[in-house]
Amino acid sequence: MRALPMPPFLVDELRQRRGPASPDGRALVFADRNGGPQRRSNLRRRVWLPSLVRAGLLGQVTEVAPGRWMAEWPDRDGWEQRAEFATEAAAAHAAASAVGELRFHDLRHSYIT
Repeated sequence: MRALPMPPFLVDELRQRRGPASPDGRALVFADRNGGPQRRSNLRRRVWLPSLVRAGLLGQVTEVAPGRWMAEWPDRDGWEQRAEFATEAAAAHAAASAVGELRFHDLRHSYIT
């Protein structure tokens, strides 16, 4: 166990997300669709990699017109690939296709810095 300082707005947000389900503080904050613990593979594919794309750390997605999204990502040879989509699901496509990434565990190493 370790204690991490958090700003009050984040503590409030996490409490709202968890809800009153567990007064002892052990309820899952980030549950799967059925309320159970997240599976690492699903979290990585559905949340983590698309978040990296949206943050510009693994390719990028931009809205080129209303209802038109352009995804760009690096392939294995370092070439920039791009595709256009009708929804922001372009982030998921770019995340699934891109090579190179920041691992979720790497956040632990960047916390103090």
